[in-house]
Amino acid sequence: TPESAARLEEWIAKIRGVEFEQEAPLHALFSADAGDLDSMHCAEMTTATLQHMGLISSKLIAGTAPPCAYADAPHGAVRLREGHLGPLEILKAAEPPLEDAIARYDKIDVA
Repeated sequence: TPESAARLEEWIAKIRGVEFEQEAPLHALFSADAGDLDSMHCAEMTTATLQHMGLISSKLIAGTAPPCAYADAPHGAVRLREGHLGPLEILKAAEPPLEDAIARYDKIDVA
């Protein structure tokens, strides 16, 4: 709906620029800092987005959701208040060729 789209855009504007935790340490999933918005791992961002949209309970601390929470059955544990999740799809950005990465580091002035 247009209201849902506006709500999602509002959320995107709020979290734009939040540091992405590419490799969140598993022990941090259970710490007191797991719910802040200073940085977020993929499942945390997904959980917080679904909460903002009213699709899952706000009682869950978003940062405590492990990535497998959104896995396909029987492992996924997240149930939406309405609708359903589609099959899990993993997206990965293409890695630059090694030669490109080395060339970038060669240009860095460390002096």
